[in-house]
Amino acid sequence: MSSEASLAGTASAAPAGVASLQLLSRLQTGRGRLWVIGLRGNFGDNLIWSGLEALLRRQALPFEVVPYDRLDGFHPRAEDTVYIHGGGGWVPFWSGTPERVLKDLVVRHQGQIIIGPSTFSPDKGYLEAALFAPLRIAEGRVVVFCRDRPSFEIVA
Repeated sequence: MSSEASLAGTASAAPAGVASLQLLSRLQTGRGRLWVIGLRGNFGDNLIWSGLEALLRRQALPFEVVPYDRLDGFHPRAEDTVYIHGGGGWVPFWSGTPERVLKDLVVRHQGQIIIGPSTFSPDKGYLEAALFAPLRIAEGRVVVFCRDRPSFEIVA
């Protein structure tokens, strides 16, 4: 059985095979459909994808995948949850895909948006434009998960 430490430092038991109670809880709370925006990445990003897919299937959560390059015709309803696949793309020298997807979604989608476990650059100027400005537009509707402690400390 896995466990997860909260920000307050307490631990709580998770269902067998579930490493993140908070992520699972967010994925389960949507009233509408769960959409997963698939992003391409490296081996670590693909491991995150495999973990997400295993979690969703193990918990019997129905979901649909939308490739990031097919967002033009994507129109989620306000009650839908949109999950942006996590990864290491939140750094200025990579493709810029995660921030383009987020900037598009915060304007177009009025429901919950989840940014999956990601690594974030320590470049404050980049993060202001790529992450924090869109978060202000969608205040209260976006949840960000960090995949490592340095990223958590940067974003926090």
